[in-house]
Amino acid sequence: LLARRLLRPDADEWTPPAWPALLGPAALAGPVVGLVAGLAATASGGPLGGGRLAEIGPVPWQVAAVATAVVTVGALLGAAAAKVLDRPSSARPAARPRPPADRPRRAPERPDPAVDRPRPTRERPRSSEERPPRPVPD
Repeated sequence: LLARRLLRPDADEWTPPAWPALLGPAALAGPVVGLVAGLAATASGGPLGGGRLAEIGPVPWQVAAVATAVVTVGALLGAAAAKVLDRPSSARPAARPRPPADRPRRAPERPDPAVDRPRPTRERPRSSEERPPRPVPD
């Protein structure tokens, strides 16, 4: 998502972002996720009773280390692949011209309210005597 946001052409003079602008935030995502996952692991552990259940839950530093490594590698590979596989600027489709801001918008055309259109109605029985009998299963 970071690569797509940075590689998206927003202006007429679009220049691709440099490698540090793309890989820096991707590398920072890993430690941030590792810290949050470590804190969540710390909060989820603790005693559940006595004896063997006195210590239960994940080891927080191991959870933080694995989450940091996995997210850092994944984010760096994803950002690098997005930059390498991005189409060159000459192959980009031309941006659609936007209408001028001072041009008034046309209101959508609506049917004439004076024309009465019959609406379909379904007559419902008013009492139980007017309803047809229900079939009884055998």
